[in-house]
Amino acid sequence: MSNGDVSINQTVYDGATGIWIVIGPITPARPPGPEVPPPVVTSEYFVSPMGDDANPGTEVAPWRTVNHALPKLSATSALTLRGGVYPEAIELIGWKGGPLGTDWASAIQVRAKAGEPVTLCPPGGSTWGVYLRGSQSGSSDAPRWMVFDGILFDCQNVASVGFYVSAWDSTVTPANAPAHHIRLSRCRITNVQHSQGFSAMWGSDGCEFLDGEVDHVAGPSHDNNNTQAFYVASNDFILRRSHIHHCWGYGVSNLSSLPGCDVNRHIVEGNHVHHCGEGGTGLGGINLGEGVGHFVVNNNVHDNFGPGINLRFNPGPGSTRLVIAANTVLRNQGEGIYISGAQQGTEVHSNIAQGNGGGDYVDLGVGTIVSTNLFGIDPLVVDAAAGNVHLTAGSPARGLGLSHAKIPTDFYGAARPASGACDGGAAQFVP
Repeated sequence: MSNGDVSINQTVYDGATGIWIVIGPITPARPPGPEVPPPVVTSEYFVSPMGDDANPGTEVAPWRTVNHALPKLSATSALTLRGGVYPEAIELIGWKGGPLGTDWASAIQVRAKAGEPVTLCPPGGSTWGVYLRGSQSGSSDAPRWMVFDGILFDCQNVASVGFYVSAWDSTVTPANAPAHHIRLSRCRITNVQHSQGFSAMWGSDGCEFLDGEVDHVAGPSHDNNNTQAFYVASNDFILRRSHIHHCWGYGVSNLSSLPGCDVNRHIVEGNHVHHCGEGGTGLGGINLGEGVGHFVVNNNVHDNFGPGINLRFNPGPGSTRLVIAANTVLRNQGEGIYISGAQQGTEVHSNIAQGNGGGDYVDLGVGTIVSTNLFGIDPLVVDAAAGNVHLTAGSPARGLGLSHAKIPTDFYGAARPASGACDGGAAQFVP
């Protein structure tokens, strides 16, 4: 499926629940990257919709439910889900299994078996699809260093967040008993009825969403401006190579409205963000209005109903030393790239922005460093309407950009020059 396509859902009817359930596919922005090694596995257990929780959890005699299996796991364990539909929500209010890992190499894995589509669809009345936090004030049992891989989360029956990483109390500083270092790889979150698709709240640092998809996040929630595909209020979040589309509010948004809890060092790289802001409240593609040291690169941002890339949160201290580089931002109804007056020292280079209703580039920031961008000129991409931002041979963006050591490939995975000039925008020209 090309990057310009929208996921076409395959559904099955579940007679037990009386609902149609999404079973696929998952369409990341491009094929997964090789730089993320999987955790070490020293023990493997299995669940299957055809299993029995009285079984020993082996491949030939699997358990039936994920919630029964989780407390059996510990560091370097893998729980492999056989194909099918799991009608359950996951709430880990304190980890009740064995010792947790201390890094990604020793993380617990919850993963779909290769080649077998897995859907987790919570039953009616569920508040969350997945909810992770500590069990009580001051506890040290919050889930951490966990990887969810290859799972489709169908949230049609969920009243709030699809996948929620939080703390026992996110209203204090520092956050009390937060879950942290949770990675979703090759996962999809869809059919969210309210609130957010994925949320990592104050103190839930080090979370990652890689090579996946979040789509069809409806609204409004309790606040018209508080419905996003991704809502991140923590440090060191990584969002890479993912497909984010058809959302009531922002596709990606951060917020640090709680004094003392920061949202620093986010990496938003190689994502395809389109048709966000459907609620008509002026929200759009990507908004990183606060924090220090964010890195927003190689994104294909188009046809959102508000701004494409937006640095704005009012009231708030703004962001500092943020890099916006090598993005292609086309056909958004608001500004293409907007930098508010609260932003300081933003670096803006090698971007393409054209055909945006609120202006292609609006900069009210302090000390912005701007160079080698293509603003307001047709970049001559292959098919802007379909989201295909490959450059054609005659594109004026060819040779316009600056290479960057932290941007070795483009949106499609093609290599960029290690030094000197490169092509502007998210895509390097490929003959």
